[in-house]
Amino acid sequence: MISFATRAELIKIARVLDVDPDDLNYLADASPAALREFRVELARTLDKRYQALFARLGKAGSLVPAGVAAKIATTFFGPALCGPIAANLPPAKAAGLIEQLPVGFLADTARYIDPDVAAPVVRALDSRSMSPVVQELLRRGDHVSLARFVNALTDRQLRQIVPQVRTGDDLLLTALNVETAQRLDALLALLPDDRVAALLQAAVDRDLVAESIPVLAAVSPQAQQRLARIAAGLGTEVSAAVAAAAAAAGEADLAAAFPASR
Repeated sequence: MISFATRAELIKIARVLDVDPDDLNYLADASPAALREFRVELARTLDKRYQALFARLGKAGSLVPAGVAAKIATTFFGPALCGPIAANLPPAKAAGLIEQLPVGFLADTARYIDPDVAAPVVRALDSRSMSPVVQELLRRGDHVSLARFVNALTDRQLRQIVPQVRTGDDLLLTALNVETAQRLDALLALLPDDRVAALLQAAVDRDLVAESIPVLAAVSPQAQQRLARIAAGLGTEVSAAVAAAAAAAGEADLAAAFPASR
């Protein structure tokens, strides 16, 4: 069985190569960390060849009215090409262009944007522009795309976006795809206790506790203590499940943090 983390990386690699993720199942024996390293290097290598073209198209797009640029983007370029071009637009121009594009097209394009490269553009957006796209990604169940943008968003943007991720399932599946522990800490800090409880309960209900252990082990000790306290309030089932899975994964400190392990 392919792990959740491995499956997420295969999805991201498939988007870089524009293939079906199932076509990459032969890579499933590699660790998620190795797959992530391969994906980053693959994307960098492929983009390098066309970076000058993306830069020229971005410059050209900044010279025409937003409405005209939006028409060209949707009619001629498409999401796969617009993703890398977006990183080369001036942030203010990109923000104006987004207002002219259909929400579905923006959600499609999000699959092809590297948030680390496009961070200046992402951080120039306001919640009014982002909210419809976030809701569309959630409707599609595209937690991979949503989680990738957590790294690029500012703390202010996170405060505006996190309340829109309403269900425990969506919170869990997004958190499992976040790649940076520091941003996970920021994400958890914005969630009130009842929503953290919903996230933990979803991990048990969906049988994803074992898949959650690398995430729980990566956050700060303070965040782990809070998670343990909230888990204890849900009853022994959740605490016992996390403690047992942490012990099985060799995460003794995490297992010791949960009351059921004592």
